[in-house]
Amino acid sequence: MKRRNFIRNMLPMAAAPFALSGIPVKAMSRSMLGLNNFSCEEVEDRVMVLVQLAGGNDGLNTFIPIDQYGIYRNLRPNIGIRDTGSGAYTNLDSSLSIQDQVGVHPDFMAVKDLYDNGRINIIQDVCYQDNNKSHFKGTDIWLAGRDGTTATQTNSGWVGRYLDHRFPDYPEIYPNANMPDPLGLQLGSTTLSLGYYRYSGIPVGMALKGDPGDFYNLVAGVGGPLMANFPAGHYGSELQYLTDIERNTGQYASRLLSVYNNGSNSVSYPTGYTGSGTSYSSNYLSEQLSIVARLISGGCKTKFYLVRLNGFDTHDGQVDGGSPHTGGHAVLLNFLSEALRAFQNDLAGLGLEDRVMTVTFSEFGRTAPENGSLGTDHGTTAPMIIMGKGVNPGMTGTNVDLSQIQNNNIVPFQHDYRQIFTTLLQDWMGAGSGSLSAAEMNSFSANKLDLVNNSLPDGNGNYINYVADPICYDGDVTTVFPVEFLDFEATLQSDQSVICEWSTAREMNNELFEIERSLDGMVFESIGEVPGAGNSNSVQSYDFTDTHPLTGTSYYRLRQVDFDGRFTYSEVRKVELTFQPDLALEYTFYPNPVKEVLRVRLEASASSEYPAFMRLNTTTGATVAQKSISISEGTNEFTLPLGNLSPGMYFAEITILNLGRAERLGWAKVVVAP
Repeated sequence: MKRRNFIRNMLPMAAAPFALSGIPVKAMSRSMLGLNNFSCEEVEDRVMVLVQLAGGNDGLNTFIPIDQYGIYRNLRPNIGIRDTGSGAYTNLDSSLSIQDQVGVHPDFMAVKDLYDNGRINIIQDVCYQDNNKSHFKGTDIWLAGRDGTTATQTNSGWVGRYLDHRFPDYPEIYPNANMPDPLGLQLGSTTLSLGYYRYSGIPVGMALKGDPGDFYNLVAGVGGPLMANFPAGHYGSELQYLTDIERNTGQYASRLLSVYNNGSNSVSYPTGYTGSGTSYSSNYLSEQLSIVARLISGGCKTKFYLVRLNGFDTHDGQVDGGSPHTGGHAVLLNFLSEALRAFQNDLAGLGLEDRVMTVTFSEFGRTAPENGSLGTDHGTTAPMIIMGKGVNPGMTGTNVDLSQIQNNNIVPFQHDYRQIFTTLLQDWMGAGSGSLSAAEMNSFSANKLDLVNNSLPDGNGNYINYVADPICYDGDVTTVFPVEFLDFEATLQSDQSVICEWSTAREMNNELFEIERSLDGMVFESIGEVPGAGNSNSVQSYDFTDTHPLTGTSYYRLRQVDFDGRFTYSEVRKVELTFQPDLALEYTFYPNPVKEVLRVRLEASASSEYPAFMRLNTTTGATVAQKSISISEGTNEFTLPLGNLSPGMYFAEITILNLGRAERLGWAKVVVAP
């Protein structure tokens, strides 16, 4: 395989999924790779595993409210789990108050086993304000740490924001000796979870199937020297980014193969349905969790894992007719509970129980009444499960109130899901106020839940209350950011320039601000510098004008640099510049990959009075093919013969010439095939 082709297929490895034992795995963003020293070693080694029940789990058939069983069966005459006879529920804990007692679905008994052994906390009635019942938007809201009132702000995830603060001093080249592994891994999906996104530098990915050996062999088979020096400007920055990705792909593949081979499992995981109903396909959640346990046992330092069980969108066929304890939902509950039990038993056998906390979540619950198709529709509230040796076992909250139903949904709810994640970030992961603020969860810290048993052994026979002892927050609550930004805006002016304006409330050791610009919001180049105030406790205002902005969509951010070389980034701002307000373009370059002739189909709202060009440039900015074109209103078709170009990545663009300056109207990455 040619190196350039490999780069094209792998870009960017920082977020590319691959497979361990056939399960797709995707690495975290490249920006989360530094490491703060943390005083409590036991906390530093802790891991959180998020289990997504995709589709919207039906909480009322998972845990049946015993105190309201009559109302429950009236709402669900055909799909309600019986209280006597074949397929009846089992009381989870008869010692609880009657309003807290729930019946466990017969295919969910492995969870009762975990509960009886003090490894489970069940959180009842979890939701958020103005619940959004869309699968995609609802999932984004959960992963972004938002609610229905802030649903438009789902451009980053709470895990990504937390890790971006918790591990701020990441190197551009990774992995490193302190953090040889990605901070987050996603299994069971080829689409990177929004939960891992930061505000900027959003990664892209691709699927690579095969086991760790296949992945390693593929990487090792790509040869040739890497570039060491890079030209200035956008093309050089992107080329360096690609080179950095490739340079570390081999290290990353080798490391994952090593930890996976060094790891092991202490139990056998269930491979299929173990209940009383019809046999179904394999339990792929078990496969994912077995890989997680093996990676951790092999020494992987990843902090967050995300696994997924699909199929909970049970509009119809949720149960088998005449047999409500069997059917599709029963199989899913069996897969979930058996996989959770095997995973927890595996961690215990591997001596890892003290390090791992597992959390289940679903984007929404189901309606209280059945829908007439042996199923339920999109609802609101649902339970969550926290599992681990470090959990404070029991039941949090009380049964949902089936007398309070509006539009087929239970209102109000008892717990905001962000209370749970805030509690686990602080009480389990050791997050201080700085990390909670960065994760945008700090407003929920006053309403945490009692989910974590904080009196755990420190490895020396002593017990430490990790919440009360502030030593565990060293490097976090005492963190002082070098610059406290008040605002940052990038605004298009009437003369077609872009002015960047920002102000700070406080500065410490601040040497300068670099203004950076990007075409795609991922690869940025520096376009100027403004000196900082050094040390200041008063409001400072700054501005910088980009007199030659890019045509189309551009992204701007600030890179604040300390005198000692440390740096932080501002948020990203987007600017739209249409060079000819009356010339709206839609364009497509094809074929891609291309061999001999590159074509572009261009739709224009008006004819252009300016000279225009179709160009192909190398990654260093050199033009290797060019053709003069004339843009007319309507559909335009242009061709560009390529000649004998070397295979690899290039940049195609449409430009117009104005007062001697070429303005880019559109561009795309194009691969020239061998």
